[in-house]
Amino acid sequence: VASVPDVWRRGRVTWARGTGVRCCLALCRYTKKSGFSMVIDPFCGEGIVLAVAGHCGLDSIGVEICRKRAEAARRLDAAEIIAQDAIEELS
Repeated sequence: VASVPDVWRRGRVTWARGTGVRCCLALCRYTKKSGFSMVIDPFCGEGIVLAVAGHCGLDSIGVEICRKRAEAARRLDAAEIIAQDAIEELS
């Protein structure tokens, strides 16, 4: 089991304290390369880690106590947020 701090901000975020999309991509790629097939996010917020995990072909489970954020996580489109991040990086 790996542990990483939740303060990496690299890339577009969906909310102020969220992890950046480029950080999520790097972590999910590393997770998959290491032979794991699932990501568990016990404080998933608006779901960027879960969305990116799915985009990378990983299964994911997230837990969020705030109903509003949980609903946002269900609607998050990883391809869209990754594309937006790429546009912002070029700007």
